[in-house]
Amino acid sequence: GVSRHMNKTLLEKVHCMLSNDGLGKIFWAEAVTHAEHLVSRLPLSTICGKTPLEVWFGKLATDYDTLQKVCCM
Repeated sequence: GVSRHMNKTLLEKVHCMLSNDGLGKIFWAEAVTHAEHLVSRLPLSTICGKTPLEVWFGKLATDYDTLQKVCCM
């Protein structure tokens, strides 16, 4: 259930990134990596507004200024 939902979420993000930027399937792996990077660093309501990395490692894992620079490349 949870894994299937996350896979669907990543797939939707990848399709959105590729179509918005006009990129072909050749960039699929990079788009999946980027989508996973974003999902891991953004807060989720299901875990009380914490990030998955924060829950996993027990410390703050996000510097939003750095995240913005990565997203805009």
